[in-house]
Amino acid sequence: MTDTVSILIWLLVALLIASAWLALERILVPSVRWVFRRKVNQAIGEMNRRLRIQVRPFKLNRRQVLIDRLIYDPEVLETAQR
Repeated sequence: MTDTVSILIWLLVALLIASAWLALERILVPSVRWVFRRKVNQAIGEMNRRLRIQVRPFKLNRRQVLIDRLIYDPEVLETAQR
């Protein structure tokens, strides 16, 4: 009986660790990433205003999104038809 209890305790510990990891990965990491991105974009905006230059904020699009936008862009389609 004690073997069964110790196995259940280890299983419970493993499940708790897995759920903590999942919560960290799915909730905390995206929110921290959002905060950093916001701070960086604010710093870029401040630099643009003070130095009177134009530095674009970071582009965080995936490659496939950019490809899809180019494929369906009206100017690109018109040029390809010509």
